[in-house]
Amino acid sequence: MKIPQEVIELMKAEQIREFGPAAPLDEQYLDKLEKNAELIIHHFPHECAGFVLFYCNEPTKESSYITFIATAQNARRKGVAFSLVTHVLNISSRRGFKSCRLEVGKKNTGAISLYEKIGFVAVEDHGDKYLMSIDVRQPDVVDQNLKSMLF
Repeated sequence: MKIPQEVIELMKAEQIREFGPAAPLDEQYLDKLEKNAELIIHHFPHECAGFVLFYCNEPTKESSYITFIATAQNARRKGVAFSLVTHVLNISSRRGFKSCRLEVGKKNTGAISLYEKIGFVAVEDHGDKYLMSIDVRQPDVVDQNLKSMLF
């Protein structure tokens, strides 16, 4: 898969927001994503509102993994990240994975709050990040968390 330029631009913006202007995108990381990751893009009319890159294609693994998620500045707090994450959870469940995992910076309290509302829990402390996980085999639990956010 070739990562579209609109996604790369949003990735760059997110890297700068999180790590400052000196944080370039690693070409090896981009190559790995293009070879192994799957991509879902959420569009608003005429623009990329957000995207998620995730690994959900290795049958020997028990967990899918969200490796990069970002929303455009003007799309934040409009359900874009929620929609992207729930799509990944549904795909993971349908493909027989037991869980979905992601890492999130401890300072990213908005993302942590969203992930916890969906049902993710921190399972490991990685210094400045948490590894979070959700069981995707129990759709009732995921559905209840999703319904509570929608109503």
